[in-house]
Amino acid sequence: MPALQPDNLRERPFVGRAFLSLVVRRAHPGTGSDIWGLLWEDKDVERWWIEANEALKGTPHAVVGGVAAGFYMPQRFTKDLDFVVATADGAGLRVELLRRGWRLTGSLANLHPPVSGLGFRTPDGHDVDVLMLPPRYARPMVNSAARNKMGGMPMATLPWLTFLKLLAGRGQDTADVSRMLGHLTDEELAPTRRLVSKYLHGHVQDLDQMIELGRLEYGRPRRKRR
Repeated sequence: MPALQPDNLRERPFVGRAFLSLVVRRAHPGTGSDIWGLLWEDKDVERWWIEANEALKGTPHAVVGGVAAGFYMPQRFTKDLDFVVATADGAGLRVELLRRGWRLTGSLANLHPPVSGLGFRTPDGHDVDVLMLPPRYARPMVNSAARNKMGGMPMATLPWLTFLKLLAGRGQDTADVSRMLGHLTDEELAPTRRLVSKYLHGHVQDLDQMIELGRLEYGRPRRKRR
């Protein structure tokens, strides 16, 4: 698989290295909440997530976004559900979802090439975003998710979910990456570092700072599961 090139991906610092450096300098070990306890709590799975996932079962897909992140870190509230499919599958999926009574709410704004996407609302009023990537990136993401079921849903693996959040480049994504990765050992982080180094080499320094920020929040040493 070729690396993403500057002509199809806007290479830029994730949120600004000066900002990340400032946050890391000012952060203190630990947190006010029992973050390790929150990390190991049973994960809530909403019924409508399962129903939405079923609507996509004819299209290879992966669950991403805040729902997926919640399986790798303390779960946070999120109102919508995000999926990734290959761009080539997008048109057929759109027809199928409309046939099922979903309403198209429009194209998703502020996405960075090569990511595109459509917003939908389910018949019972829930918001779902479908992100589309070229098959050379979507296929391995989706294939690995098919072997990574959580809550009965094909969940994007941690390396690919980190890849997407680095592309998105929002403040919430910085926090998610820090919390998803900050409790892991260097050995556990190796697959994520390899994927980011291969496809988003310009973001490696940002990734390392986010990991350090997460480690400051979780504190050391790593606590064993109760």
